[in-house]
Amino acid sequence: TLVLVEQTIESKSIYLSIISYPLCFIVGNEVKGVSEELAKLANQHVEIPMRGIKQSLNVSVATGVVGYEFARNYSSDNKIIL
Repeated sequence: TLVLVEQTIESKSIYLSIISYPLCFIVGNEVKGVSEELAKLANQHVEIPMRGIKQSLNVSVATGVVGYEFARNYSSDNKIIL
């Protein structure tokens, strides 16, 4: 499953997303994001819900947050301890 990590019209919260495994994250540059062509290839668009004025995180931090959340869900669904 190709998972785009970016705020788009189609994106859903990482906490409300149902993801099938295995998966591959698509992440982009903090300024330019991901190209439209690449975004269209993604099976699902997800975002990290943000509070306050700031609407983005550093790409490495965002990837870590999303990766941790999906690993946590995967391990709890499959009773695997990471």
